[in-house]
Amino acid sequence: MDVILAVIAFCSLILIAEGNSCCQDGWLPYEDSCYYFYDEKRLNWNQALTSCKNKDAYLATIETNNENRFLMHFARKLFRPDTDYRNTTIFWLGASDADIEGIWKWVATDQQLNFQDWDVQNNQPTNLHDNHEDCLALSGAFDFKWHDGECDLDTGYALCEKQGALGSTGAGISAIG
Repeated sequence: MDVILAVIAFCSLILIAEGNSCCQDGWLPYEDSCYYFYDEKRLNWNQALTSCKNKDAYLATIETNNENRFLMHFARKLFRPDTDYRNTTIFWLGASDADIEGIWKWVATDQQLNFQDWDVQNNQPTNLHDNHEDCLALSGAFDFKWHDGECDLDTGYALCEKQGALGSTGAGISAIG
């Protein structure tokens, strides 16, 4: 029994020393964050924001190409097309340009986007529907590229993010092929 406890303690120290994130069941680790694809009910953007807050999290902020590729990879793997035609799954992200049109900010930090992956082939962001497309989403219909969407429509699921349990120096999973 003492040997088993010693091995567990040793492994725990290694994980802490390496800074790997620990995430709750159902959450995916990436670097120093944990992500949750909340697919229980389609929500509008504000409801998605609240759902994440209820999980002590926030709508995901994507700050690098690798982080974006990681989330797109899992969105594609976890969420297959709803129809034979294309995947209509949408995940709300934590950015909006509701305050100033065309100035996209992450709501969790009030910082402008320093990385973007708009679906330029489909002229995103389009800001259609009388200037009401103010919320950022990963759109399954377009291979989970970034699209602006109408915030008040119950069309998407929440993609939540929170800090990993072991702090901000984590390695976790760092890239997807």
